[in-house]
Amino acid sequence: DEVYGGRDPSDIFHSGEPMVVRAREGAMVLELQLPYADGRLDLSRKDDDLIITVGSYRRSILLPQSLRRREVVDASFEGPVLNIIFKGDDDERRSR
Repeated sequence: DEVYGGRDPSDIFHSGEPMVVRAREGAMVLELQLPYADGRLDLSRKDDDLIITVGSYRRSILLPQSLRRREVVDASFEGPVLNIIFKGDDDERRSR
């Protein structure tokens, strides 16, 4: 009762996608829902994983196939969403 009140603990309490990839302005953007995230942001890569550190919390995320060969160029919070920007297709062709 203290945690769920009158709600059924087996109910679904979240709707939406925790991770979405979108093409935006010639780049690819990985949008991650990170409500309550606060602190210094640090991103690093290890093979196909993106390692995200916010404050004292660290998570490793297996990148979708479409982002594995792309370079991270920027990241910023927009409310509870962390937007991680990867080089777009045009950038990939120019660097070859």
